[in-house]
Amino acid sequence: MYIIAVGALMYITSVGYTAVMTAPKKEHEERIADARNALADVINKARYLQEPTFLTNRGKRVAVVVSTDFYDQSRQRAAAIAELREVFRERPDIAEALEGHADDLYEHLTSGAI
Repeated sequence: MYIIAVGALMYITSVGYTAVMTAPKKEHEERIADARNALADVINKARYLQEPTFLTNRGKRVAVVVSTDFYDQSRQRAAAIAELREVFRERPDIAEALEGHADDLYEHLTSGAI
């Protein structure tokens, strides 16, 4: 299991969190009816500009349109994090070794240095 944890961590670091990924993106918000009338624009914002569009119904956010690249990367990261959690459950010694270093690890992953 330790190898899986290291592999998952290596995946997260290889995908890396770059300045581009962590930089705030412009978010759009549109009513569903308006988005339906301008669906090509909503898709283009997600696909080419990597800008999500939140769809609202009666003022409440109910869905979001994102690019397939963003969606796929999010799913892969979620799977890697789930593997790490499983390893930490099975090997508390690994979790204990990282205790107190979570902020350093997060900072390292998000700094774009990797």
